[in-house]
This record gives sequence, structure tokens and C-alpha cells, in this order.
Amino acid sequence: MKTLHLRVYLRVLALHYARQFLSERLYMYLNEEDVREIAAYTRIALAEDEVADLTTDLNAIIESLKPITEYDLTDVEPTYHPIAGLTNVMREDCIKPGLSREVALSLAAVEEDGQYHVPSILGDGGSR
Repeated sequence: MKTLHLRVYLRVLALHYARQFLSERLYMYLNEEDVREIAAYTRIALAEDEVADLTTDLNAIIESLKPITEYDLTDVEPTYHPIAGLTNVMREDCIKPGLSREVALSLAAVEEDGQYHVPSILGDGGSR
């Protein structure tokens, strides 16, 4: 269960503290109150010993991210979406002949007045 909690925390932590991490928070560590706040935000109940363990684990993860701060990113444009520069790569819409009405209705289990006859899903359960 601890691994599941950690994964949830990491995702929420990334979203909840993203701006702070990239500027100031990456140099700071989380305390147990921060972990309780994240747990409350994600609506996950934690035992007191889990709070202490997760605080240690999350701080180890933050420590592992510190090398990222050594890169000079002053001239790097932020990426808001991984495929932002791509355009529609699907084929062009082309009008093609489809099934004729007669062929389509021949596939129906029940046909009535040139339309599919299906059981009603509302009301008394009769047919429409």
C-alpha cells in the first residue's frame, strides 16, 4: 500500500507544487506537515508512521531532482504540450460511397417502415 500512496503523492506533488519546485521549492525539503497537506488534498488517510516514512521517501526523490537545477534554461522556451507543434496526421476526409438504404436495412434484425425496429430502453420495455 505504501507504494500506491507514494505514486499518488508524487503525481499530486508534481501538480500541486510544480511552480514552487521549479523556482524555490526544489532547494527545500518537505516536512511532515507538507505530507499531511498533500494527503488531505488527495483525500488519503495516513497513519502517523506512514507520514514519517513518506516524508523521508519524498525528500529522497526531491534530492534526486537537484541535478536538473544545474542546467541553464534561460533561453529555453517552456513546453506546454509534448505534441504542440504537430498537426493532424490523419488522412484527408474523402466522400466514399456507403451502403445503400436497402443493403443497410437488410442487415437489421427487424425492419419496419424503412427503419430499424429496436426494443425500447425506456418506459414499459415495449418496442419502438
